[in-house]
Amino acid sequence: LGVVAVGVFIGWFMFKDDIPKKAPKTNNVFAIAGRNDLYGDAFNEHAIIRPTKGLAAGLAWFDDKAVDGVPEGGAVLATGLGGLLRKAQNGYSRTYGLTIAVGVVALAVFIVLGQLG
Repeated sequence: LGVVAVGVFIGWFMFKDDIPKKAPKTNNVFAIAGRNDLYGDAFNEHAIIRPTKGLAAGLAWFDDKAVDGVPEGGAVLATGLGGLLRKAQNGYSRTYGLTIAVGVVALAVFIVLGQLG
């Protein structure tokens, strides 16, 4: 191990001035690929990171609109119907009795028409 360390030191000492600070330009495709880490970062960006971000954005939209939106829509519907039905409540029992009578007649008509058809 010591011999290897001495050899590395001697090699560095002999060629330290010959090593350029900046890599020389080349048209060699293997050198270009090697300098770009064999395009591993570009592959990961396009094959893994971007699709994962798109999937996450789609799932976030689905969660916001469907998972959270349906109960919120139901709450809005219940509030709206409650506001409409509140107007029908006036505190007079005769109005409530009339409403029940109209409902019974409508139900009877529905049953009779169902039996005829």
